[in-house]
Amino acid sequence: MYYFAIQVSTGYENQFKQKLLFKIENLYTVSLQIPVHIKPIRKQGKIKNNEQIVFPGYVFLEYSEKEIPLSLITIIQKIPYFIRILPQTLSPLPLSVQDTKLLSYFLQPKSKQISTVYFDENDKIVVVDGILKDLEGYIIKVNKRKQRAKVCIDMCKTPYIIEVAFENIQKKENA
Repeated sequence: MYYFAIQVSTGYENQFKQKLLFKIENLYTVSLQIPVHIKPIRKQGKIKNNEQIVFPGYVFLEYSEKEIPLSLITIIQKIPYFIRILPQTLSPLPLSVQDTKLLSYFLQPKSKQISTVYFDENDKIVVVDGILKDLEGYIIKVNKRKQRAKVCIDMCKTPYIIEVAFENIQKKENA
């Protein structure tokens, strides 16, 4: 399977996805992905899990072949909120292997998206499980109080800084 990045108007990703799926329902076998991550937000002492889109303004088309047929491109172009298919609409290219691997981290089940970490004696973050385990090398800032880590990732040759939630556990002391 190959992934193609479709740029759409920011804030209209879900509407674009629904309209496109409706138009191509019986014509093509495709999957549309909008990667989201869970971000716990504390408000008035209560914690609510809030879903946020990882790459605002992008919908990812999963297609079985390396090239999208011109008829499918034409349908995609006519959907409201469409801007372009990367890198060029009439000659789209699938995501690179590295971008596909990165995208797969964000398409994991939501239960695996909140990472489990602990801090060692040098106050260095050690990731035990979750999405940060795969993105450990990209961490640029950690906020222990809010339990968030800022991660700088490269997607489609564009750097993105996103905040990923983590759950802090206590490291077991050697007895």
